[in-house]
Amino acid sequence: MNKLALTIICLLSSFVHANAATQVSGQIRSNTTWTKAGSPYVLNGTIEIEDGFTLTIEPGVVIECDERIDVYGYLQASGTTADSITFKPKKGKEWWGGLRFYQKKSDTLRFQYCHFENQGQVMLHFDIMHIYISNSYFNNASIVVDNKWGPHGSLIIENSKFMYSHIRAGGVEMFIMKDNFVTASIYAEHTTNARFYRNNINGGTYGIKCHATNAEIVDNIIANTTGIALDIVLSKLDRDIPCSGNIIAHNKHIGLNTNMAWGLVKGNSIYDNKIGVAHSFYPADSQLTYEDNCIYDNDSLNFYNYSGADYHIARNWWGTIDSSVIESTIYDNTDDFKRGRVTFMPILQANTTCQTYTPPAKIFEQEKLIAKIGIYPNPFNESFTVKTTDNTTLQRVFVYNLVGKRIANVSAGNKQQVTIDATSQPPGMYLYVAITSDNQTITGKIVKD
Repeated sequence: MNKLALTIICLLSSFVHANAATQVSGQIRSNTTWTKAGSPYVLNGTIEIEDGFTLTIEPGVVIECDERIDVYGYLQASGTTADSITFKPKKGKEWWGGLRFYQKKSDTLRFQYCHFENQGQVMLHFDIMHIYISNSYFNNASIVVDNKWGPHGSLIIENSKFMYSHIRAGGVEMFIMKDNFVTASIYAEHTTNARFYRNNINGGTYGIKCHATNAEIVDNIIANTTGIALDIVLSKLDRDIPCSGNIIAHNKHIGLNTNMAWGLVKGNSIYDNKIGVAHSFYPADSQLTYEDNCIYDNDSLNFYNYSGADYHIARNWWGTIDSSVIESTIYDNTDDFKRGRVTFMPILQANTTCQTYTPPAKIFEQEKLIAKIGIYPNPFNESFTVKTTDNTTLQRVFVYNLVGKRIANVSAGNKQQVTIDATSQPPGMYLYVAITSDNQTITGKIVKD
């Protein structure tokens, strides 16, 4: 078969596929299956699934969404590694209205190997329902649970990636986040049980904001946030499974903030934040204990006592064994008569439990790079320009030094180039991460003379 014939066949195949779209509108009032053969499904207006009926979406289906999908019944969306299910705006639209669930049954709703693009948010209103999400990708598509009469039901998210997409669980009986990569904030609000295991949270205002009756926060990495990396408020930490093994580093404000919290904070590494630990209101019965933590090399202070009560924090490593140096990194009654006195002896004599984290060069891992990036000048003296070499535009550019600290976060406003001022940075090698308008990620090295 010659190349011309093959090209014609490919074009014809594309033509047939382009005209095979299934148009959907109105209400779904019977059990319905959307198949890969009928894909893409183009939705017109808001789609409603009636209570008592199920919409099943098969692997490989693409849904081009117009407004919202309101689910009063049941929706089953389980893709596979080879064939994910994609929800995205229909052609000509930048955003769509997202999914809304109004489920009042104790069923389990599953999203597996699903890809959500530019949808405002997945809004879940449910009483006793259970939501399970795994191996899925959210890009500008946040999850919000709002159980005003909670706590009820559960939300479990595993092995998923959230790019510029936050997760907010309000009024949930059980909230579990495990082995996820998140570039925004995670909120557990008025939740009975919250479990955070081995998540990598890189960016956002908060890393984790936890307001839960019982909380387990273990082996997470929280870096490059602009507000509070780990905020534990009105929460009880499990003493058998304490807040432990977390790396909280490279955050622009507070690493760990505790306010009316109970339990044990043990074996965490808290460094290279503006303030390492901020300890707020301390009720008499709280018994919050810090031990075996590495709290050191934070820019302004290692420990800030916002409370008016005295506090004893012993058996931690402060980066030195010199008590006068340690005391100079603690803000308490010696600095402000309204603050309580902080005592910290005995201290750990070595940093045997400390962990560090350096963000990889490919910090936002994507599947395949298409666009090409030009950097000039390289090496540079004061500033450099990032520019695409094709018609792709840029969303944002990040720059990191070699210890993993973010030194620049610049919005490119969907232009083809952006200039970054690094005048205040010392000479040396840096890593850049450029996010293109089609959500490709390109990384590389640049040198300042």
